[in-house]
Amino acid sequence: MRARSWLRGLAIMALALALGACGAPKAAKPTPKPHPKPASGWVTYTNKVVGVSVHHPRGWRPVQGYLWRVGGTGGFLQLQALDGAGWTVQQAATHEATQQLHPFGTSPTLTPLRAGGEAAYLITPSADVNVPGAPGAELVVKYPVVRTIQGSQYSFLIIDAPPALIRRIADTLRFLP
Repeated sequence: MRARSWLRGLAIMALALALGACGAPKAAKPTPKPHPKPASGWVTYTNKVVGVSVHHPRGWRPVQGYLWRVGGTGGFLQLQALDGAGWTVQQAATHEATQQLHPFGTSPTLTPLRAGGEAAYLITPSADVNVPGAPGAELVVKYPVVRTIQGSQYSFLIIDAPPALIRRIADTLRFLP
């Protein structure tokens, strides 16, 4: 009986050592999906600095005086990045939604979703929004990996766009490798 216990213990130890030598399984690096063809009347906008591509209505052009903004009839699309080191995507969205100037009104709605394969929150304005030039709606998305932009580190991508278009834009989000 003792010999069996000793042999069983030895076998378990050998198995543990063998598995340990293999190391922890490594996650495969995801292969970026090709960007789908834009819907009729839409085109692809790629920004290598921010590291994304999205679709927007045809006819929107870069807006003078703004980095990473395209716009035209029906509104604009603005890309931004947020540091937020150590924050969850919900904390980042709450930070954006509760800014002092209330660009989304006093009671915006925060809706969790996924965009570009990552955790995200959609901020939609409350009825009392009254800020000239306010974006309308905002998408806060966790970068797959911290992004370095002009020497600074960013954890979140921000997309501002009209409420009527933001979900459609979010559905087309792709992170560049």
